[in-house]
Amino acid sequence: MKLIQLNAKSAYEEIHLADLPIEEETNSDASSDTQIVEEEQKEPEKPEISPNVVIDGVVFIYHSILRIYQQKLTIFGKHNISKAENEYKNLIQKDLLNRIIGFLEKEIKIAFVFDVSKFSSMDDLSCIQEVGVTFKRSQMIKTIPQELYMDIKDILNRFGAECFEVENNIHYECTKIAEDYQSLGIVTEDLAFLAFGASAIIRYINPDKGLIRYIHSKEIIESFDIDQRQFADLCILLGCDYSETFELLNTSKIFHYIKKYKDIDSILDHFQAESEETKDLKLLKYISNYDYGTARSIINPEVTEKSQSDNQERIIFHFKEPNLEETYDLLTCGKDDTKLKYFSPQCALYTKLILERLNKDNLKLVQTKLDLLKLT
Repeated sequence: MKLIQLNAKSAYEEIHLADLPIEEETNSDASSDTQIVEEEQKEPEKPEISPNVVIDGVVFIYHSILRIYQQKLTIFGKHNISKAENEYKNLIQKDLLNRIIGFLEKEIKIAFVFDVSKFSSMDDLSCIQEVGVTFKRSQMIKTIPQELYMDIKDILNRFGAECFEVENNIHYECTKIAEDYQSLGIVTEDLAFLAFGASAIIRYINPDKGLIRYIHSKEIIESFDIDQRQFADLCILLGCDYSETFELLNTSKIFHYIKKYKDIDSILDHFQAESEETKDLKLLKYISNYDYGTARSIINPEVTEKSQSDNQERIIFHFKEPNLEETYDLLTCGKDDTKLKYFSPQCALYTKLILERLNKDNLKLVQTKLDLLKLT
């Protein structure tokens, strides 16, 4: 989606991960009179929800793979990069760990959501070499080895994070989960989530420095002076995972036509009338064949809600505190029954340093084990 090309710069900001807008609890000074309410009229208290983010698992892992691959490609060249495969895997692991811990050390809980559970059976560089840079989820999935996915699930489990596989549309599910759990945003590079009503998207622009781009959908829509339904139609015309770009108009003209005609139907009616008047059969054929109904039925909130069963069991978060001892054993293969499948065991010193970022006061039970690796 080409949203940022449209003039919506006020709708996003580049901030440090530590500056995510976590709301603090405020005490109400309501008078005693307003507190006297009949028992049957009282609403049940909602459970306290920890600050959290929902992470689009496929895109999150793919961008670590791509980033490290491009770095190694620059150093070794296309024909010699295979010589650095072990180092390549090691750097991917470190990159993923740093990005995950970046949230956890700020006491932000994380929930990974995957729209697939079966990934590539290949465990070398050929996947990413073949796919390269892509914006299609189906292609991103090809670059993620199955064993890497299994390792990530094991690591997340020991970090106390959540990991889910959903059968339905990933954009709908992530947006719904983020809304249900009042998440700070969805961590993804996929802007299609905005069309589904995601309140915010978090994009890494510099993982090494913890810098992110925090995109506010409400501010985008307000700056465009349109509503959510018109915004969804705009996304469909610009092209997304569910529709082709409307080729009769460029980006700025698509935006202009949405502002003028309000929806896709009226825009197509305009072009149909024009084609009939000018007897342009080619234009008439394109208008007749342009399929926007499928995309709209998936994105449109009312249609999407009806397609989901009201009785469907919703995902429930059960966040736990990180278990540093188990994580240490997993990353260093400290025990025979805790072995990584894709990644190589990290050196004990590196593991100690990265886990110390999570070593809060309530996790001192593992300090003795980590102290065995004192820095000189």
